[in-house]
Amino acid sequence: MRVQGAVIREQGQTFAVVVVRPQVIQNTAEAQRALNGFAPVFGVPVVLMAQDSHGKPTYYGRPDIARFMSSVPLRSIPWREYTINKKGNKTMAWYIDSSKLTKSDGNKDWWKTTYKPGEDVPLSGIYRCLGCGKEVTCNDPDRFPPQNHHQHTIAQGTIRWKLNVRTNTKGD
Repeated sequence: MRVQGAVIREQGQTFAVVVVRPQVIQNTAEAQRALNGFAPVFGVPVVLMAQDSHGKPTYYGRPDIARFMSSVPLRSIPWREYTINKKGNKTMAWYIDSSKLTKSDGNKDWWKTTYKPGEDVPLSGIYRCLGCGKEVTCNDPDRFPPQNHHQHTIAQGTIRWKLNVRTNTKGD
């Protein structure tokens, strides 16, 4: 499933806005189901946004965030498309043969650590930017891409890389 949304960092708060059909916001039970479904995907509070036939937005969710968003021009929101899989997760790297993949328990430090632009790559693999979702392939002993590799909006925060797929460059 693909949705239009934005992750916004404002006044010390980080939250997501997800675009839904007007009918979702008009039905409290359906709106609550949508909020409950999107919250674990984004990992931050979520408000829903629907537009009427004239393009006027209506927000549903936490009252403080909905009130704040009602004063924000739509054109200034950093909209992007998110792909959410059936389990409710934003997806990353595609593959064609799962028998070639090994599931990790994630207990090693390299799965938990985030890295800054220009730092040494500790392990070859596919890294994902925690702010925008962009992926890069990095090899040990290279460095992570520099700060100017790609730009973030203020809402996306600083560039931080996290290992998502460890590659077996030694063939063992």
